[in-house]
Amino acid sequence: MNDRMDFMQVVPAVDLAEEADFVLGRIEVRPSRRLVVVDGREEAVQPRAMQVLVALARANGKVISRKALVESCWSGLAVSEDSINQSIAKVRRIAELGGREFEVETIPRVGYKLKGLLPTGSVGGEPESTTPEADRRSVSQVESGPAEGRASGTWKIAGTAAAAIAIALAIACWSARSLWSGWFASPEQWVVAHSEVPIATTLIERHPAISPDGTMIAFSAGADLVARKIYLRRIAGGDPLQLSNDDYDDTSPSWSPDGSRIAYVASTLGEPCRLMIVPALAGAAREVARCRIAPRSHVVWSASGRELFFQDSVDANGALRIMRFDLASGRHSQLAPSTGATYSEDEPAVSPDGKWIAFCRQFGGGIRRRILRDLQTGTERASDCNENGEGYGVAFSEDSKSLFASTVLGDDYAIWSWPVDGGPPSRVLSSPQPLERLSAGPHELLAVEIGRLQEGLARASATTLATDAPAFFESENGEAFAPDVSIDGTVVAALERPTSTGLWIFPKSGGAHEAFALDRGDAEFAQPRWSPDGTRIAIASEKAATVGIRILSKSGDLLAAVPFRGTDIRAPAWEADGRALIFPGFDKKVWRLWRIDLDRGNRLTPLSYTGWINLMIRGHELYGERFDSAGVWRIDGFPRRITPQSIRENIGLWTIAGDEIAYVDVRSTEQVLAQPLRGGPAHVLAQVPGYVFDGRFGWDPTSHSLAYVAYLGMDADIELLHLAKR
Repeated sequence: MNDRMDFMQVVPAVDLAEEADFVLGRIEVRPSRRLVVVDGREEAVQPRAMQVLVALARANGKVISRKALVESCWSGLAVSEDSINQSIAKVRRIAELGGREFEVETIPRVGYKLKGLLPTGSVGGEPESTTPEADRRSVSQVESGPAEGRASGTWKIAGTAAAAIAIALAIACWSARSLWSGWFASPEQWVVAHSEVPIATTLIERHPAISPDGTMIAFSAGADLVARKIYLRRIAGGDPLQLSNDDYDDTSPSWSPDGSRIAYVASTLGEPCRLMIVPALAGAAREVARCRIAPRSHVVWSASGRELFFQDSVDANGALRIMRFDLASGRHSQLAPSTGATYSEDEPAVSPDGKWIAFCRQFGGGIRRRILRDLQTGTERASDCNENGEGYGVAFSEDSKSLFASTVLGDDYAIWSWPVDGGPPSRVLSSPQPLERLSAGPHELLAVEIGRLQEGLARASATTLATDAPAFFESENGEAFAPDVSIDGTVVAALERPTSTGLWIFPKSGGAHEAFALDRGDAEFAQPRWSPDGTRIAIASEKAATVGIRILSKSGDLLAAVPFRGTDIRAPAWEADGRALIFPGFDKKVWRLWRIDLDRGNRLTPLSYTGWINLMIRGHELYGERFDSAGVWRIDGFPRRITPQSIRENIGLWTIAGDEIAYVDVRSTEQVLAQPLRGGPAHVLAQVPGYVFDGRFGWDPTSHSLAYVAYLGMDADIELLHLAKR
């Protein structure tokens, strides 16, 4: 009976926009602006930490249970212990700003309370109940032990997979909410009846593919992301069977319609990827085709079994298109004609009845459309891929009437279903863990890849060894992008964390802080660049509503916003005197360099340099990359190539390090080479252990070291959802 009452307890949600300001000792808290003010000094606070602070202040010295905290700050979604602990830690750091006039006390197995000076001023609606209650957690344990893999060595099954707990909690939360809202759902709404984690080992398991008869799952697995192999496992249990055994990174398995063969993609650095086919149970793999340009791809069978669909670059510009490969004739053809507005197409899925192919098409300005294309007529229907969050994986239901898609919006990871014949989407599942690629099968099965690839910022110098652990200076859970280092050694980088996204400053003396909040989708494209004197930061934006350049002070104040009418934009570079910036922008079907004159009202003018897609400036010298040729070039004067080898696969992964160009070695993902600007042989500049392939890096002139993005941890498991219609 008490459990029933606990479930029905109403806990007011914390809406920061509606919360009034209040005071905690010397600290003035301004929730709607996400600021705390101490002795006249403003400090930005991440949204989730501010919500938790408001919830604690509402309790006014009483204990607030963990369940009530989740209800008010996470809208009742299932969240990990780590997420709650991180938010509490951030609130404690706020307390330190005011000299610890208040503190957050942990009540073991119950919740939290404020101690010391309690809030004065109006703190929005106090919760109806903040009575302590037991912290009840559902933990599903699976006994672990060695299991001999057939040709893959020893596989250790995870005792308690984090993914299993996260999804189980999410399903429990979803099922509970269905008691109140599910009864009124459409009869065609998909829900999760129950779930299991058939594949959760110490390796990284990704790219699930359910067999046509629903008895097996094919997947890729490996200790890293450069040497994975294709495996097969029965859903009912048993050891995995290794199908591929080559020198490539094997990914993206796809079953033939009759279940006799599996196609997959084999990749290696510096070469176009290969399309492979292997018998499902026994036999050698064979290469059937090669990508023209793309080093990686995603492949799916046609419903007839006579064709493969995959993504490949059709020109040197590198934009991906969905391609069709005829197995009998060996003919390649592009699925849909290119248009000037199309930037890229990715992750195709074919309906079981063979009528539809679905994929996301990306345009300039960060616009993504989910395309549903009729394979017989060529007609298309489109919807916004970002409508319910940024999309990743798609899959059709067995009857071809529903399209499933995984999305992320802020810290809300979800799976949605769309009726193929039209109509609004419905949410199938919410989760605190990233939900990525999907595979649907018979018996209403849906396999989902649950990724946990945490990244941080690290430093590497000439003395760093490849066998060393990364020397992290930022190691919170999340993703990091494109660090840049100022003249005094201060690092700036865009960070995307579970609870917030922003531009962070890392002074050498310590005291890292978030200086400027970013939209979640902007973090990857911000690519911050310090001004020559280290007082300002320029960032780019590819969002449709904010395409252009923003200039910030070191403290995070917005000094200028310069819009750009084109559809794509790359990182800006400062001129030597700091009075102008130059950036590559795509406008009217051409890449061109553009100049922002800060002394003339941020006047924007096109330059005569065309075809350049990345740019850096050293003094009065311009260096960059072209969209149609490999290498880093000296642009001004008569263009000449600096780097001796092709780095086409590593677009943008270079920087100027003193008198050299530093760039990623295509032969090793954990090594940076340096090429002297004035000529001479290339040499190893630094080993970068744990380097995130595609991660940009910055050169620290004060310590002659690199700041780069490194893996904090890598893991991914495969969850199997058993669906039902209501």
